[in-house]
Amino acid sequence: MDWVEGKNELLHKFSCTFLLQLRHVSSDNRLEDEIIKQHTRLKTRNISPTHIRALLEEGDTDGKVLLLIDGYDEYKVGTNSEIDDAIKNKIGECLIILTSRPGSHLDSIRRYLKAEVKIKGLNHESIEKCAMMFLNDHDMCDRMLREAGQNADRKDATIYELLRIPILLLMVCQIFKKSGCLPASKTQCIGAIIKLCISSTAMKTIGKQADDIHDLENLLCMLGKLAWDALQRDSKQLLIKKVSKLEQIQ
Repeated sequence: MDWVEGKNELLHKFSCTFLLQLRHVSSDNRLEDEIIKQHTRLKTRNISPTHIRALLEEGDTDGKVLLLIDGYDEYKVGTNSEIDDAIKNKIGECLIILTSRPGSHLDSIRRYLKAEVKIKGLNHESIEKCAMMFLNDHDMCDRMLREAGQNADRKDATIYELLRIPILLLMVCQIFKKSGCLPASKTQCIGAIIKLCISSTAMKTIGKQADDIHDLENLLCMLGKLAWDALQRDSKQLLIKKVSKLEQIQ
């Protein structure tokens, strides 16, 4: 928002920004072709790959170009040599911000990074503020936060850990507002969050709540097994032939 509203002078040095999502990268495309493929507006404006390459390597008369590379944890190193070169800061005047979930996959590229920033989620003050915005009731907010952090020596060992992530905080607030209490454990709370997501999606698509879906528990177990098999294969994708075995929800 600061960028859009012009409040941050530091960001004015960039004349344009490109977002590249690594989950959609092809192995045989050049970097500029990947950028155009993921930005439909560039196609409609007849901006050529040559122009993109020049911007990345030389910048622009109005300032540098910012390249946001998202999802390094979803990328297999060596898939695209130009992406690998970009991550190693071998692309001219372009400034690169690389996002990733934490993990050992970052060890091999840390020597190329000029800075590393870790996002740890909301602090207690922000959690209280956001919960109050969602619930709009001081007493309800206080009760929920007490329940989320009770019976534990460390707050990150309870449901409270989930509240550090804004979208999960919203869902936990919805669960508390609906039932008047939180599940007994973090595992049960995650289950309630999944059920809430299913209910929301099912209501939009087939006009049903999660409780109305036939054999929901078995369907979730089957989906969990598919996800576990994918993790064991070190794959971020589910096999279509196995997904087709899931019962179609009517």
